[in-house]
Amino acid sequence: MSENKKSAGESFAGNVMKYSVATYLGFAITGLALIVKGLLPAEVLGAPVTFMTYTATIMNIGILGLDQALLRFYHEPPAGAEPRQLFAACTRISASFMMLLGVAGSVFFAQPLAAAFGLGSAGPGIVPLLFLNAALYMLVRYLNVLLRLENDLRAYTAQTLWMQGCYNLFYLLPGFFTSEVFVLAVAAILSFGVVAIAFGYKYRAAVLAPLPAAQLGGIARQTVPYGIALGLDYPLALTAAVLGNMLPVPFIILFIRQIFAWMRRHMPKLDGFVAKIESKAHLKGETVQKYGPLGLLIFVAIPLPGTGAWTGALVAALLDMRMRKAVPSILLGVLIAAGIMTAITFGVIHIAG
Repeated sequence: MSENKKSAGESFAGNVMKYSVATYLGFAITGLALIVKGLLPAEVLGAPVTFMTYTATIMNIGILGLDQALLRFYHEPPAGAEPRQLFAACTRISASFMMLLGVAGSVFFAQPLAAAFGLGSAGPGIVPLLFLNAALYMLVRYLNVLLRLENDLRAYTAQTLWMQGCYNLFYLLPGFFTSEVFVLAVAAILSFGVVAIAFGYKYRAAVLAPLPAAQLGGIARQTVPYGIALGLDYPLALTAAVLGNMLPVPFIILFIRQIFAWMRRHMPKLDGFVAKIESKAHLKGETVQKYGPLGLLIFVAIPLPGTGAWTGALVAALLDMRMRKAVPSILLGVLIAAGIMTAITFGVIHIAG
């Protein structure tokens, strides 16, 4: 027994040392970045450093704490998912929220955000690049967690060093040749983009893992509250959960039947899969068919696996319910479900505390 404990302790210590290599080498990149910053003129340095600082801030908001949920649940995923499906779910939830932030920030709030972030006269045009860079950084962060969880030491070390270089160094190098903020921002995007594409391709099976809507909803119900419990701001988390649920709803209602028809025509092997989804949706939609919009509201408001906004949107589409009736019912149902889950989360945290 003591031998087993000793062996386990040695294995743990060995893993810690192996994964610490990337951290130690990262210090060298940070030191090199400090040298570069010392060599660049102050008027060149200000805007790009501000750009990267707010990139990290937006990334931390957009990721919703789900990278930590991935670490917690990867080896015991909720809703009957596989580990890589959990990775796909977390990234898609965060990406949906980030896309919503990016569109709203770039279209409606570019001017005030540019002023608040101190991005100068070119600021409003830089704001979309800021959100794009944050989205790429977020994907790189997710991939970094995945490599660690998959125990891919060599890839983890390489990717961690690249991520450090992207955040601390690479975007500064064009500053020796130009002071254009746009060029420096594009350099940052390209550096993160190369890392995201390279390692995303290596683990494309996880990135593109198929995930039924009901399963995704079940994962969201468990991972988002976990993000709250880690200290994510409650109003922000609640808003993110509601928006993340609602974002795909109009698209599902408008296009899912056309998508199913296209799949039947061009992918006959998936006909059974489509028929199974339609059959389940019709079965779940009996209450909706009986009570109309009120039934849809009740169906969405019950926070259980197999219900929720996306399944409700699928049911509404297959029952040919009009958008102007379906969307308000789904939204109200999501708000009720969010209120129930928030109350439960508060209760659990209070009891645990």
